[in-house]
Amino acid sequence: MANLSEGQEIKTKESKTIVIGRKLGEGGQGAVYEVDYNGKKKALKWYSGKKITNPEKFYANLENNIKKGKPGESFIWPEAITEKLGDSFGYVMDLITSEYKDLSRIIIGREKFGSVGAMSNASLQIAAAIYALHNKGYVFQDLSDGNILINPQNGNVLICDNDNVSAYGKASGIAGKARYMAPEIVTEGKDPDEQTDAFSLAVILYFLWTNNHPLEGKAACPPYMDAKAERRIYGESPVFVWDPSDNSNRPVQNIHMGSINKWPILPKYLQEAFIKAFSKEALHDPQKRLQEREWVKIFNRMIEEKFEG
Repeated sequence: MANLSEGQEIKTKESKTIVIGRKLGEGGQGAVYEVDYNGKKKALKWYSGKKITNPEKFYANLENNIKKGKPGESFIWPEAITEKLGDSFGYVMDLITSEYKDLSRIIIGREKFGSVGAMSNASLQIAAAIYALHNKGYVFQDLSDGNILINPQNGNVLICDNDNVSAYGKASGIAGKARYMAPEIVTEGKDPDEQTDAFSLAVILYFLWTNNHPLEGKAACPPYMDAKAERRIYGESPVFVWDPSDNSNRPVQNIHMGSINKWPILPKYLQEAFIKAFSKEALHDPQKRLQEREWVKIFNRMIEEKFEG
């Protein structure tokens, strides 16, 4: 990957100038820099083509998403794509301010919501964002706790890492993140679509309200978790921990305390929504899954009723 230096100038494909600032972070596929673009402070995500399975397809998908435009204000969306420097290229996006925290940190308790109302608002905004994404003809493909940033004080949400989002029917080859993938991806290698996004969304929402995974109970407590056990739990024989007709995978005391302590205080209509979202029907038949618009109605109701737990 061509390393970028502070003060270096590169061009977008439309010949606009990007001035490189400090490096903000680095990951497996490349790095993120603060940049000056059109007189504004922005971020540049910079890739090495050697670390992407199909760089030409990836580049073309980014171009298409930029032309089509972002689905809603919650999305940190690619704004402009750069010319290629050797096998490297990148795209410009908005900077993320420090009040937004990774959902993963909220799930493990490193960050706390300011109120239950803020949690309700975050849930509504996540569901509404995915609803808007699908309405615009996109599929997220790898929706997980790594793609969502939340301001825990008010529940405002940003959806980031949108570079793998693609038009419906044009899968990028990204399956998703372990524990968030739908059962049919785990067992059959199915391409992601709107219904696999719906599963991932339901997992995120259950995590948000209980800090535990909806399929991780007794069945997820063998002496060790190997690939065979993960395939069974998340793909072949998934069972919701609160399935009303199957108690084989109930949460385990001292291990799944989020599910045990928080489930009883959820509104009955939210419990019913999770039971429907993770019913055996919905786990094995994607068409039976709870859709984003239904989650939007549920969390609008929570906000209107001022649910505080």
